[in-house]
Amino acid sequence: MDYRASLLLILFSILQIAFSTSADFLILPFILFALYALFSRISIISILRRIMLFIPFFLIIVLINELASESTIYFSVFLILRLILILLFALSYAQTSCEDEIQRAIEHYLAPLEKAGIRVRGLLSVISLSFFFIPRIKREAECTYLAQKGRGRKEKNKVAVILSLIIPVTVSSFKRAEILSQALLLKGYEGRKAVRDKSRMDVKSKIIVIISFINLLFTVFWRFL
Repeated sequence: MDYRASLLLILFSILQIAFSTSADFLILPFILFALYALFSRISIISILRRIMLFIPFFLIIVLINELASESTIYFSVFLILRLILILLFALSYAQTSCEDEIQRAIEHYLAPLEKAGIRVRGLLSVISLSFFFIPRIKREAECTYLAQKGRGRKEKNKVAVILSLIIPVTVSSFKRAEILSQALLLKGYEGRKAVRDKSRMDVKSKIIVIISFINLLFTVFWRFL
């Protein structure tokens, strides 16, 4: 299935599931997922194994709904079905699409923003680098905490510990970002404009995207009108 159509299918389906008001609206998303799994050759068994890990979380949701509100079992089951569907689409998309395809798909649809002076590719690079630095920032925070603890600092309040780590970790993050930007400039990196992929989608991808979009519009109109 076309990587651009996959992104639209996932977005439209998740939005439609979020706006659904009854289990009847979930029948078509299940059918769309089955078609998506068929065309993309998704390993359903591996997806189901990952969803099994969320069973304790689903049980907690049911318990909270039963104790904290007057909702019925039907509402709890409906909520769990929505969560399972969202997980099915999200996990399958992550399994079938690499990081480069996801970035190119987003770049394809946001390319018109270049005319408004927004550097789409630069924005996507900043976002991807931000995710790249998250584990590094975590390790930096752990090292800073251990260094403070090794100097004899004893703090029982976890909030105070977190606040004491904000300044050194933030300064270290800015230093890393500055070093990275200087390295890119020295290598002559100036970035490039986002471009739209002019290749045509196959017919089956177009049909699935159109069905998912119509289903989303119908669900939104049914809920608010």
